[in-house]
Amino acid sequence: MSSGVLTPEQQRQVMDSALQLMSAHDLAEITLEQLTHASGVSAFDIIRLARAPLDRSTQRQADGAGGLRIPPRSPGNRGVRE
Repeated sequence: MSSGVLTPEQQRQVMDSALQLMSAHDLAEITLEQLTHASGVSAFDIIRLARAPLDRSTQRQADGAGGLRIPPRSPGNRGVRE
C-alpha cells in the first residue's frame, strides 16, 4: 500500500521510466499501466505525482485572488482611499 508520499528515488524512477518509454513509443501510445509496470510505482502515486504541479498552481492562484477582494463596507470605510 502507498504511504501517499513518493520518495525522491521513486519520483526519479517514474521520470526515468517515462523517458525510456517515450524513446521507444509515441507519447500518445504510452499508458499508465505501462508506466506503472516500468517504474514499479503504483498508478495512484504516479497520478498524484503528475497532479502536484497543477495543485500547487491552483493553490497559488487561489491565494493570489484573496488580495484582489474589496473589503466590505463599514461605517468608517466609505470605499474612499485617503
